[in-house]
Amino acid sequence: MKPLIAILGLLALPAFAQEAAKPDVDWELLRAQASELRGRAKLMRTQADKTHADAEKLCQEKLLVAGCLDDARKARQEAERAIRRVELEAVELDRRVRVHAHEVKLDQQAEKDRARDIKAAERAEAMRAEDEKRRLKNEKRAAEEDRRRQKATRE
Repeated sequence: MKPLIAILGLLALPAFAQEAAKPDVDWELLRAQASELRGRAKLMRTQADKTHADAEKLCQEKLLVAGCLDDARKARQEAERAIRRVELEAVELDRRVRVHAHEVKLDQQAEKDRARDIKAAERAEAMRAEDEKRRLKNEKRAAEEDRRRQKATRE
């Protein structure tokens, strides 16, 4: 069982590599495409409304009104499905743009955090060095005082 899992894992590596090596994407172009898709969906909806209204008027003139209205309703539903597919594509593009923007924001924040951590480490190192310098100076002063006292006691 374990060798099978290992083999499946090895087979999945190229898929992960492709995921990691995504080509650069023009995010402004995606944003524009999403906007264009929303405009197209709006136009499609307007046209579907007009077509449905015209079909209903035409059905009123026919002998089998119920069947004609049913056909018009089915045509309207099919148009709504097509419009919804276009809208969902626009939503997906918007989602990708938002996710990318969020990732960029997180990367920038991580970079700021790293810079802040580096500065904090540098300050801590400077303080440690200053404390060490002060400690050595105090030890030297204390040693000098001890020598003076010993010298004063000998005399």
